[in-house]
Amino acid sequence: MLLRWDDQEVHVNDAEELDSRLESLAKSGSAPVLVSVAGSAGTLSLGVGHQSGGLLLFADNDRSQPPLHSVGDGDAGGGEVEFARGDATVGFFPRCLVDHGVMLQAAREFFDTGTLPMCVVWEAEPSPATGNAAELVT
Repeated sequence: MLLRWDDQEVHVNDAEELDSRLESLAKSGSAPVLVSVAGSAGTLSLGVGHQSGGLLLFADNDRSQPPLHSVGDGDAGGGEVEFARGDATVGFFPRCLVDHGVMLQAAREFFDTGTLPMCVVWEAEPSPATGNAAELVT
């Protein structure tokens, strides 16, 4: 499976190697970053390196459903939490953060199945088509 972030990409052969790469990125000391892996059903993006937790985003391959983000129970102290994606910075509400261990569990599940990890509570991303309403997916 190909792990991508910024202008880099690395092929990971198993879930343990994926864990190791994500841990390394989280502890690199650089700004929190969004990394992506593609599976059979869609793409999972993981926000790593934030001191308050991890972030998960899922977009299905056929775009028949709105993108989903993780829902956690933490609070990063108000304001947005930011992750770098290439030259841009993307902001999210603190409630999207999940425990770092949960993020890793979801990454392993995605690596094994290529489908939406079910160990996380998901919520639809707001979009012009759906307005600001968010729908929980469990």
